[in-house]
Parts: sequence; structure tokens; C-alpha cells
Amino acid sequence: MEPFSVRMVCQVMSGKPEAIMALSIPVPESRRCHARAREFRAMAQSLRVQSSRDQMLKAAADFERMAQDARAREIAEGLTHLRALASTRAATAA
Repeated sequence: MEPFSVRMVCQVMSGKPEAIMALSIPVPESRRCHARAREFRAMAQSLRVQSSRDQMLKAAADFERMAQDARAREIAEGLTHLRALASTRAATAA
């Protein structure tokens, strides 16, 4: 079964599927990297040759490191955005 998309939910809620624009919600890089690491670990479990399994596990570890780095960047970008938003609101309120 296909998971619900934002478009499907909007169509059901509005009752007008032709009037709905496709909304795109980007998947964070950290989540994509974690998913890729899981895929590599799953592939490693099915391999019989130890050197191949080790290479897959190394790739999975590399993707986990990339996910951690991406998560740190996402948090930093979010904090920067929040600071900018707070300063804008403070300037507007004054």
C-alpha cells in the first residue's frame, strides 16, 4: 500500500483533486543518509564473502557519519533561521 502524500490528503480534504497543487516537502539529508546506511547494512547481512561484507559495513558507517554531519548542519541552519526570525519579530515589535 502506498503511503499518504500531502497531495493525497489535500485532495481528500478539499474534495477537488483538480484544484490541488503538488506540494513537495524535502526529505532532510540526514534522514536520507540514515536510510542509505540501513540499506548497506541489510545488503551486508546477505553477503557470504567476508571482505564484501566488510566493505558494505564500512560504507554503512560512512553514511552514518555523513548523517551525523548533515544533522549538525541542519540544526545549525535551523538555529540561524530562528535567530533571524526572532530578530525580525523584535524589530517589528519595537
